[in-house]
Amino acid sequence: MKYMPVDKFGYYSLLEPYIGAYYETGATDKAGRLFKKISVKYQEKLKYYKGLTEVNQMKYGQDIFNDIERYKALIMILARYDEDFAEKEFMTFNSYRKLFAVLFGGEVATPERRERDLEGIVDELIEENTKDSIRDIVVPVDTQE
Repeated sequence: MKYMPVDKFGYYSLLEPYIGAYYETGATDKAGRLFKKISVKYQEKLKYYKGLTEVNQMKYGQDIFNDIERYKALIMILARYDEDFAEKEFMTFNSYRKLFAVLFGGEVATPERRERDLEGIVDELIEENTKDSIRDIVVPVDTQE
């Protein structure tokens, strides 16, 4: 992290794997700190976009959407390793996502929907890991005789 300081780096999606790596090596404090640093960067960008006029928000709609999706990807990493922390951070994420509900035409999440969304994220991760596991054990069969 010495050569990719979060406050100066700017390509936050490249730092996402480090959060998972920290969790997998037992450095949960480092993972949490890195998550917080990156999530604050996305929050700052989303606050900036919210301060723009609606016309400019439409102009930067793809950038806004990408930042929301990248922020969501961080939450998905947390959900894999620390559900309680992920649930708390999902509520914070959702408050930032709601800033642009009108722009993207999405419904604002109720507590019940938030719970379903988090469960969906966990289910997606389990399914993704299961597919990867199945791919690892499937041996190609030679059809030529």
